[in-house]
Amino acid sequence: MSDQPATVVDALLQRVEDGGSGGYGFVTDGAPVATTLTFSELYERARIVAAEIADHTPSGSRVVLMYPPGPDFVVALYGALLAGVVAVPVYPPSSTAALPAAFDRLGLVVADCSAELVLSTASLVAIRDAAGVMVGEVRWLATDAISGDGVDDWRPPRILGDDLAVIQYTSGSTGAPRGVVLRHRHILANLAAIQNAMGLTSDSVVVGWVPSYHDMGLIGYVLSAVHTGAWSYLIAPQDFLRRPAIWLETISRYRGTCAGGPNFGYELCTRRISPAEREDLDLSSWSVAFTGAEKVRADVLRRFATTFADQGLAPSSLYACYGLAEATLLVTGARPGDGARSVRIDRRALDASKVALLTESSADGVEVASCGRPASQHEVLIVDPAADTPLGPGQIGEVWVRGPSIAAGYWGRAEETDRVFGARLPDSSGPFLRTGDLGFLHDGELYLTGRAKDLLIISGRNIYPTDVEEAVQGADHRMRAGCGAAFDVSDDSGDRVVIVQETAEEDEAALRELALSARTSVARCLDIVPDNVVFIAPQSIPKTSSGKLRRAACRDDYLAGRLPVRYEWRPSTTAGRE
Repeated sequence: MSDQPATVVDALLQRVEDGGSGGYGFVTDGAPVATTLTFSELYERARIVAAEIADHTPSGSRVVLMYPPGPDFVVALYGALLAGVVAVPVYPPSSTAALPAAFDRLGLVVADCSAELVLSTASLVAIRDAAGVMVGEVRWLATDAISGDGVDDWRPPRILGDDLAVIQYTSGSTGAPRGVVLRHRHILANLAAIQNAMGLTSDSVVVGWVPSYHDMGLIGYVLSAVHTGAWSYLIAPQDFLRRPAIWLETISRYRGTCAGGPNFGYELCTRRISPAEREDLDLSSWSVAFTGAEKVRADVLRRFATTFADQGLAPSSLYACYGLAEATLLVTGARPGDGARSVRIDRRALDASKVALLTESSADGVEVASCGRPASQHEVLIVDPAADTPLGPGQIGEVWVRGPSIAAGYWGRAEETDRVFGARLPDSSGPFLRTGDLGFLHDGELYLTGRAKDLLIISGRNIYPTDVEEAVQGADHRMRAGCGAAFDVSDDSGDRVVIVQETAEEDEAALRELALSARTSVARCLDIVPDNVVFIAPQSIPKTSSGKLRRAACRDDYLAGRLPVRYEWRPSTTAGRE
């Protein structure tokens, strides 16, 4: 077999033939040791799943994977890839209360990609049956209840690098889910870029809690393990959120070398891991502490490094990166050992989309974190999004990317695929991916300044603000349709999701009930809970002359106290705005 695998399946077969010592460890809070799954064990179990899939649907079909965190998901993922079908991971219900929303989202994804099969566990299938949930005409298969009798007669299909492998759905959208189409070659190109950028080898030990249906979890923790031959220890997200110390304890116990996640994870560890829990940690093996998937905040990373310095964490291990599902995952990354890097720029210049570097702290200064350099074989440009022309140093524009790991487009959305993935410069060079993110390049490194797409990133999930707004407005007829905005804000207390909504209601008791209805509706529809609900008078939300909602302006007005607030619900209050 060639040293360079042509498909993700080839990569797994290569690991089995090499007889390497890597694999997966599944960490459960309270269990003394992790449950392990070697690459050889993974292959044998995945073959059984692949054979069963082949009995139900032909190669090339879309197969949805709905699993709680654990080995069953990893086995099913590779079983799907071995069978030559397209794996479509979706997140499972996080609680009994979240069941309706999870199955609603599942139905939307199944319909969008015309899935022929849903893979899951026997327990989730039983829950579905007990709830009487129907998800179209799609068939279900509980992969943990397969006998494996037909595996000896199964013959694997021929799989090529250009074949479809995975569809990544980029949000928990309730209205219009968008699936990013990845071929085997896209995944392998990004895995090679990650390995090169982070210096991963077969001796690396990776430790993560990011959900496996999220691009960072799927590509960075599950698929990368097979590519590098390393050990990957996976923690259930709910265990981490309940007790963040489990992440650092796992790094300490298994001598983790590479571990990371979104910014809020580092903030959570700093705030909630007690001195007593820190006492026995040894983080001296942790050489790449990466952060991505949401805004990188250098101040959060510095506080984290200071908090855990006595546990052996070196500031030089901090590692910022940037990526998105449309590029498979990684786009830019720091150089290992450089630590968290940032610059301060003039606030007034930033407001004018210009970059004016400051040499010392200033009241007008804004700290912007570096997200590192473009991944190997990838190009990053800063472009004027209105004219599609490249911008020079010191100018802020949209981030455009091209390279071998850029996805094939959105499933079943030709027009949107052409617009997002087919961008070209005036000289016709391209195509480039329009990321929708804003930033600038300085000394070859990417610095992000904003999100043109207004995405909310909550616990590692990408949430479209329109979905939150629709959930709020659907909760009660007194919420004015098309007159609400959802956005996130960051301050000393952390990151918060804020909803601003117009209503003609003025009675405080009624407004309090409306706030509860809004939060309940968002929780039911999207499995998230907004932090602040703000009610304002009719015809007061910022809009363009054509009636288009101006979320950024609404956010600015909220932070500046310029909104005509009638009532604001906050976690710490039960009355009007303080």
